Amino acid sequence: MHHLASEYPWPQAGRTPVILRIETTGSQHQMPSISVIIPVFNTRAHIDRCIASILEQSFSDFEVIFIDDGSSDRSGQVVRQFARLDSRIILHEHAANLGPGAARNTGVAKARASYLTFIDSDDYVDSNFLKRLHDASDRGYFDIVESGCRAVDDADEILWQYTPDVAEFRDLQSISDSILLLKETGTTQKLWKRSLFIENHIRFPQGMFWEDIAVVPVLVLCARSLSKIDLVGYNYLQRAQSITNTRSVKHVTDLFRAHEYLRSFLTSRGIYEKHRSAFEKSVNRNVQYLLEHMQSRHSSGQSKKLARICGIMANEYLTDNGIIERITSARLDAIVEGFLALDFSQPDATLKSAARRIWESNRVYQ
Repeated sequence: MHHLASEYPWPQAGRTPVILRIETTGSQHQMPSISVIIPVFNTRAHIDRCIASILEQSFSDFEVIFIDDGSSDRSGQVVRQFARLDSRIILHEHAANLGPGAARNTGVAKARASYLTFIDSDDYVDSNFLKRLHDASDRGYFDIVESGCRAVDDADEILWQYTPDVAEFRDLQSISDSILLLKETGTTQKLWKRSLFIENHIRFPQGMFWEDIAVVPVLVLCARSLSKIDLVGYNYLQRAQSITNTRSVKHVTDLFRAHEYLRSFLTSRGIYEKHRSAFEKSVNRNVQYLLEHMQSRHSSGQSKKLARICGIMANEYLTDNGIIERITSARLDAIVEGFLALDFSQPDATLKSAARRIWESNRVYQ
């Protein structure tokens, strides 16, 4: 029987994607300072702007690794055309669509620089983005550098903006709530030492939404130092089809799978109790983020139902620690489907009681 805990062995070997072919131009002997990793999947309408924003950087000592994850809209061909003009551009192609987690894993494995940064192929960055990140690394001292970001729509209107408070943390290992230091838990708009991934066998989970929520706290726990700068140079395009604007049963179940990835890591290192309070705060923070977006006035009735379900599941998950570990992946989906069938006009106490029965009936006791 396939349990969720078995999906997160440490060290995690992961599945190796099949590469159709590798295209590069120019010399590959000189080691760049930064490897920019960009997963690509059907973003033809936006990828030109993404590439142009990178090539216009005031900092030039970088390589750009594009991973075409089975696109069907000629996105990869656009990258190939740019690669003929600039030797810093490298294209890898997956034989099939494996998801952003697998694409990022390929990028990390192929990167040659000591620092990595991740950019989504429908986003773009300001011209000083890489220079400010590189300068803030203090000549390789900091393991992580965080900058800010802004969300924009298709008309370039700013929807919201995040500016970090400037700070330096030179001994992360002594901070029990270090996983809460990064307000934006995505891998983008940050600089990461590649050694954090390689030496700690950290890989993005595949086939999962919210893979950033799973991996970013683990990277912070493995890091020694963090610098936060007030640069807002990453532009996140909020499309109607993006994860943050699309809701499904899998979005809910994967949110808890992502947290189980982190809890499994903490348990394997024997540090769960040390970080338990921070872990619970992280679960509540991420659930609250999802609830706010799912309960907006633009959300569908199904989405609002899923939001209530997400809140119930968070309470059960934190009340009965490790319950996700004892539920098979298929039964986790069945729990959410069962919740959706409930009459949500019932009083909260009645609804929670019915939800608890569904939860208990799908547990697998060891």
